[in-house]
Amino acid sequence: MGMGKDKNQKFSWKPNKPFSGNKGDFSIDNPFYDRMLSLSKSCRNWQLAFLIMAIFEGATLIGYFYLANKTKLVPYVIEVEKEKGSFYYTGRMDQINYTADDTIIFAMLNDFVIDTRSVSLDKVFTYKKIKREYSFLSSEMKNKMNTDINNLKLEDKFKNKESIDVVITSMLKNSEDIYQVNWTEKTYRNGGLVSIDKKTGNFSVIQQDKMNPEDLKINPLGLIIQDYHITNDLSK
Repeated sequence: MGMGKDKNQKFSWKPNKPFSGNKGDFSIDNPFYDRMLSLSKSCRNWQLAFLIMAIFEGATLIGYFYLANKTKLVPYVIEVEKEKGSFYYTGRMDQINYTADDTIIFAMLNDFVIDTRSVSLDKVFTYKKIKREYSFLSSEMKNKMNTDINNLKLEDKFKNKESIDVVITSMLKNSEDIYQVNWTEKTYRNGGLVSIDKKTGNFSVIQQDKMNPEDLKINPLGLIIQDYHITNDLSK
């Protein structure tokens, strides 16, 4: 019978000579050296790959911001044939002499009055629609609108659950650029009617070519209210 292995025998290994840290210990025949060399090369490759990716992403971000700053919003005019419903491309707004007619101006004033004078129980919606209409105001009239909005005391209305419903009753053109709008404001509190007020507004409207990009998104035709006055209509 052959000699069996002792189960209690432990594996042990000793180098032929002790490791002294001398240059000769790192010979090409040393497996430890081969392993460290392989790890070193692998680490360097990963570092190089990471550096290339960082440079690529940096260049991409620079290109993105460059193109974003170069982006220009240009409105186009499309005409729609009423009878057939067909539409035709007219051209870029800045390349054609397009003049908004009274129908378009009346539509703009209709939305302007309703959005700036009506109050919803939804606070976010109310402020959002008011902010939108600032794109139709001159710089001076924006300051005037701030005063009018403060006079409405919106926060008190939200607190007291008050809402205002606006109904346009008539619209007239008084002169070349002066338009008159008449409307009724019905105030409700907790769902019950509190008051009914009649208002008259006179608006001076012009059409201008140069608009800032943010206003251009909302007001591509460049219709600007350069002055307005709102009074109580005491007629029955």
